[in-house]
Amino acid sequence: MLHYALALAWQQQCYKVMLLSGSKREETLKFYENAGFKRGVKTGFVALPPEEL
Repeated sequence: MLHYALALAWQQQCYKVMLLSGSKREETLKFYENAGFKRGVKTGFVALPPEEL
């Protein structure tokens, strides 16, 4: 599915595809690398809503 999504993106002239994952498991990160993604190229940040008081 990832290869298909990337192929569609390249066909549509997208210049990059970004994937965010909260996983720290090495086997998961290797899976994404094997699908064509590069680790450590960009930094992602997440903002969560404040807790209700």
